[in-house]
Amino acid sequence: MESQVPDDADNAALTLLAQQGLDMGAPLQFEFAIRVVDDHNGRIILDRLKTSSLGDSHDLVYDPGELEEGEVMTETNKDFWPSWTVYVGRRMVPAYQDLIAFQELLKAACGDRGTPDGWNVEVC
Repeated sequence: MESQVPDDADNAALTLLAQQGLDMGAPLQFEFAIRVVDDHNGRIILDRLKTSSLGDSHDLVYDPGELEEGEVMTETNKDFWPSWTVYVGRRMVPAYQDLIAFQELLKAACGDRGTPDGWNVEVC
């Protein structure tokens, strides 16, 4: 029995990669993002990921945001607020079920300290 692959963002992105001619049977370098509310929670997640050997590389990045001088943070300009993101690198074959399983492991490692927020692939 053939397993059904859901019509979701992960499958759509993998389909796009295949349409662009990537060898979907060869390992690719993935980068997963995890949003965190502050440096403290980011460092806790980094420690959990490293201890659990989840990923090949780990980084915590602070983005100071891009609010204009004198501008206050509102729901409308939320995308420009300061933010912290944990990045997790992992080389893997781009198989849907493996991708979902790894994201579930990341989610479990985050607990209530962060939220997985997508992935991208480094294409050379």
